[in-house]
Formats: sequence, C-alpha cells, structure tokens
Amino acid sequence: MCAPGSFDRFGGTTDILAVDPYPIPGSVRMVTDWMRRAQNAVQGCKPIWMIPQLHNWSAYRKQENGRAPTPAELRNMTYQSLVWGAKGVVYYPWDDKVTGLIYEPELMNSIGALNAELAELGPQLLAAERTMLADGKDQPIVAARFQLPDRALVLAANLETKDAALSLPTPGTTVRSLYNSAPATLTDGSLKTSLPPLGIGVWELR
Repeated sequence: MCAPGSFDRFGGTTDILAVDPYPIPGSVRMVTDWMRRAQNAVQGCKPIWMIPQLHNWSAYRKQENGRAPTPAELRNMTYQSLVWGAKGVVYYPWDDKVTGLIYEPELMNSIGALNAELAELGPQLLAAERTMLADGKDQPIVAARFQLPDRALVLAANLETKDAALSLPTPGTTVRSLYNSAPATLTDGSLKTSLPPLGIGVWELR
C-alpha cells in the first residue's frame, strides 16, 4: 500500500499488509514512519511485508533530476524494515519499462550480497522474539533485539546522513559483529558503538 492513511482501514482485514514507502531522493526515515504506522494498524495480528524502492521516481515524468536509491540507501531501508518486524521483503520494480533494477547497474551488482544476508538472517528473525530498543522518534537510529533460545541478535539502522552514536540497554556478556558491522562493546548493560551515515549494524549477543 502506498497510502499510510489507509493502513488502519485495511490492517485488520488483510491477510498481509504490504507497505510501499518510496522515499528516495528524500529521507530514508519515511520507511520507519510507515513501518511504525503499519505495526500500529495490525497490532501484532497480521504480518507486514516491506516493498523497498528500486526505481527512480522522476523517470515516469521524463525528468532528469531524480535518481534511484544507492546501495547504501537500499540496504538501510531493508534493515529498517527488519528492525520493525517485517516478515517479507519484495523489491520493486525489476523492470517498469522506464525504470527499475535492470536500469541500475550499481544496485544490480550489490543486491545479491544483500539478499545473501537476508537468506541467512531471515529464518533466525522469524523464529525470534522481537523487542524494540530504539524507535527513531527522538534519536537518529532504530534498533531491535531478536531473542533466540541460545543467543540474541541486535539490528540497528542509522536514519541520518551523519555518524550516530549508539547505546542500547540490552543484556549480554559477549558481542560479535556480523556482516562487516562496526565493532561494539557491552558496557554497564548496554551495547555501545557508532554507525556511519546510513549505516546498519548486526551483532550477535550471548
């Protein structure tokens, strides 16, 4: 759905609520705003799928001042949706005649690595109990803890185009960075690190 004002209307009746925030060339924060509204609409009773943007909006109007997302923006938007509990990711579009993934070689070259991360993370996130640690309202990041029987995963995304310090209250004794995430420490019951502009982080805690 491309109309967040309709999420409440359909959230209780649909089998799956799929949301289509297409923010680029604006702020990636739109993804968090829409996912928050979607979760409020379904109240934990229906799955949410995320439809990340691959296209250049201006191509439909034959304008030259727009652009498609960068690989960093696409990765950020996708991880934001995971933080918010998305149960599926369906990119759009492959080929919309004037725009889409096949017209974006940089995205095409990077999306395979992102999909490999999702293939590995997906089954773990679906089996875990999710707890929000930061919702982005009064901070530049969103983050969630995914608790599994023997360990936890913490996912975070920086919503801003500047570095963001991160301090998340969460239990654990050891932390391991995954997928080239920034090193983190566990100090005084909090996971602490810094994320680069639009950066994401995935850490395993035990």
